[in-house]
Amino acid sequence: PTGTQRYNQWPCPRGTYGNSTGFNSTAGCSPCTGGFYCGDVGLTSPSGPCAAGYFCKQYAETQTPNQTTDANICPQGSYCVEGTAQPVDCPAGTFGGTDGLMNMSSCTPCLAGSYCETPGLTDVEGPCSPGYYCEEGASTRMDIICPPGYYCPQGSPTPTRCPEATFN
Repeated sequence: PTGTQRYNQWPCPRGTYGNSTGFNSTAGCSPCTGGFYCGDVGLTSPSGPCAAGYFCKQYAETQTPNQTTDANICPQGSYCVEGTAQPVDCPAGTFGGTDGLMNMSSCTPCLAGSYCETPGLTDVEGPCSPGYYCEEGASTRMDIICPPGYYCPQGSPTPTRCPEATFN
């Protein structure tokens, strides 16, 4: 800008970088690239990838940001590997009950007797249907049909043998 006395007098702010010359305002600075943070002023490229357990869409200022929707800890129901720009939903058969999950194996397998059909859950979706049982990691309410000689009430983690002198 007019009145500039040094080449580095008006650096690009944190959360941005500028890899060109001749800017006349900070509008020429680029938002820090998705998955990366720009932790200092006057950068010509991002500082590095965001940490696992965090996402960085744009303008991230630290490796472990707390910047609302642009860059923050990975929310419940999802996980964020190192360099994540957008949180990834925990897959069907799992849920993510805590913030900051770092990889898919951090998602919790659905609890026995319950199912987790929808990706991105923060808790189990519900109990298994009557006549079926659900083992750990079930992704449907009718995971495994109850076998002959057993019964399975709603929410069964395993089949229960029919009482002696009865049958199914």
